[in-house]
Amino acid sequence: MADIVSSPLIKTTHTNGTNGTNGTNQANEDLQDVFFDHIAMSANTPELVPGLVDQVASLGKGVRLQDYTDRTTLLEVARSLVYALETPREVIIRHCWSQTTLFASMEIAVDLGLFAVLSKDEKPKSADELAKATGADPVLLARILKHLCAMGVILETGPNEYRRTGTSISLSLQRYSGSYACTTNCITSGMLALPAQLKKNGYTNPANGKDCAFQRGFRTDLHFFEFMKENPEIGGLFSNHMSIYHQGRPSWMDVDFYDVPSLFSNVAQDDVLLVDVGGGIGHDLLEFRRKWSAAPGRLVLQDVSDVVAQAKTGQLHPSIEAMEHNFFTEQPIKGIVSPTMTHTLSSDQS
Repeated sequence: MADIVSSPLIKTTHTNGTNGTNGTNQANEDLQDVFFDHIAMSANTPELVPGLVDQVASLGKGVRLQDYTDRTTLLEVARSLVYALETPREVIIRHCWSQTTLFASMEIAVDLGLFAVLSKDEKPKSADELAKATGADPVLLARILKHLCAMGVILETGPNEYRRTGTSISLSLQRYSGSYACTTNCITSGMLALPAQLKKNGYTNPANGKDCAFQRGFRTDLHFFEFMKENPEIGGLFSNHMSIYHQGRPSWMDVDFYDVPSLFSNVAQDDVLLVDVGGGIGHDLLEFRRKWSAAPGRLVLQDVSDVVAQAKTGQLHPSIEAMEHNFFTEQPIKGIVSPTMTHTLSSDQS
């Protein structure tokens, strides 16, 4: 993009006299406004568009949608094309209006049970049908449905008529749909408080888990996990959300990712092979057991008491031992062959 200062749109012209100077300054300001308005309504990076179009066309030929690398590579290039085509004004509107109102619409739809009704079969359903089934005001629901459709969550098949998608089918299951209430009740207010918190601390990297944006946003003195313990319903939603966070992504325990058999080549059946510290409801250990069912040794899940209780009432494999443990204290199990800390640690347990 051309240097703004050197743009011919805002070149200064010389005029004699004070009034002339003031007139010149005003003219330059007007030209700057014209320049910035032009930029705001033009494609973000137009020079990238032709190459990205070619990449999408090339990658789209013979793409295997069930292959993670194929699908995500095409998805990333397609997103880059969208970002290149969007105007700055469209980006601002997307950030400030489309995405924020989408999150609200999603949580409302989940609470109404809309996705379960819409996704029970392939048959398209009218807004009036969905309003009757959910008990929502027809006018209000019609507005919400329009936005869900505009943002790709559901499909419109005719005037005020909609059908399900993979997203809406998934959101008919609480394990997935609970992510929205979880985020509202333990994440969003902290994120909104982050700019003010960082400004107050001179934009230094947060170092205290009890003095950060979470406390400011949720008006609490509790650490994040203390807050979870005080609010077990939210803690349950968080555990479910973390169980899907890593789902479908490459894992260290995949056959072609890491030499997993080397971990248990000299392990006896009674040895502790793997301890997942802060492992939630056991999703990673369940994945390990599924992929390496013949591996010897014990698998131990460690987390706070409420999470361990939730894991025990869930689908935890009988071979996985669940243990209450605060990882800020000394590890009670010694001689572990392979300790691991769930990937959530890097973002929320500091």
